[in-house]
Amino acid sequence: MDRLLLVCAFVVMIAASTGHAQWQQVAGPDGGPVTRLAVNPANGYVFALANGMPYRSANEGASWTPLITGINGRFKANAIASSGSDTYVTGIYGSNIPFYHSTNYGATWAVTSSTGMPQFFFPDAIAISGNTVVASSTINAGIYFSTNHGEIWQVAT
Repeated sequence: MDRLLLVCAFVVMIAASTGHAQWQQVAGPDGGPVTRLAVNPANGYVFALANGMPYRSANEGASWTPLITGINGRFKANAIASSGSDTYVTGIYGSNIPFYHSTNYGATWAVTSSTGMPQFFFPDAIAISGNTVVASSTINAGIYFSTNHGEIWQVAT
């Protein structure tokens, strides 16, 4: 009986030790907390928001590139999405809520006109489906979509 108990304990220990082999900790960008993650299905790039700024990893999180060219330094990002060569990020800059678009995976950014979006609409999630960008807000309880890279927005009904 003791031998059977010993064999069972040994099997459980081996199973438990190999069960954690699937995950590997990597260094996050900027050493701060990561608030959002997005993956570009076209190329596997991983995007992260850390300390309010966007970052990109082209090697599954082993290293990170800050994506700040064209973004105001006091901008605090809170949502990001990427598909194809298009990447979008939004957040807060003072009392403004800019919506940025990049056509080169976040290497450079341009702020969109965001025509049709309410002045104080605060998107906390962005999704991309084909040529449509969708932004939602739990604060303002609304969903808006754009078919021209965030230039003109319409309320989803």
